Amino acid sequence: MPILRTGVLNFDIYFDYNKILGFGSGAATGAIFGFNGLGIVDARAKLERRFNGTDYVPAYFNSFYEIERFQLNKSTGAVSSRVQALTSGVDIGDGWYGELLVSIIGTFDILGSYQRLDDFPQSGMLHLSTEISPDGFPYLARAGYDKVNIRDEKDIFTLDDRSYLFAELGYKPLPYIIVSIVYNWTFTPIRDGDDNIVDYEPQKKIEPRISFVYPINF
Repeated sequence: MPILRTGVLNFDIYFDYNKILGFGSGAATGAIFGFNGLGIVDARAKLERRFNGTDYVPAYFNSFYEIERFQLNKSTGAVSSRVQALTSGVDIGDGWYGELLVSIIGTFDILGSYQRLDDFPQSGMLHLSTEISPDGFPYLARAGYDKVNIRDEKDIFTLDDRSYLFAELGYKPLPYIIVSIVYNWTFTPIRDGDDNIVDYEPQKKIEPRISFVYPINF
């Protein structure tokens, strides 16, 4: 719902409802503040209150989905999967989500977001990403950092098994096709003879990728 619209400033409030088929649902309400800096520096800030039902996880398909969809603990033999969070009957409770997007001359984008649940102090999730994609130029570059289960501010940039880094270099042979190489870094715990974690070892993966990006307007 638009509240304020000028040539420079925008302010909207909104309400969303989400449902994962076969599982739970959730809703969110929030406000979006936009600043139009004449195409030089544009910014958008969002603050959202989330109401999460039983068997529902907001942002289920996030950056950690491929890592967490199936995991085997080699020390204990325990198996865990992403879908267990939807079938355990646990109500994770409500929470907050904040986001800031800054675009410089329509070419250099910086995005940051943070979310946390009210009843779980170790539920913080951080996402940082940036993209350089000049109009009319066939090359692009992206990079990002994600951290989950954040306990406090000192925990945000420590690299461990809750951290994920990526960098991508791409080429557009056609306006709607991106051929790229993606570099991924995750971190695996190193354990001593007593099964205590003593350090984390980076795991690097190089992934060739072809993406089809075509805008659909209704």
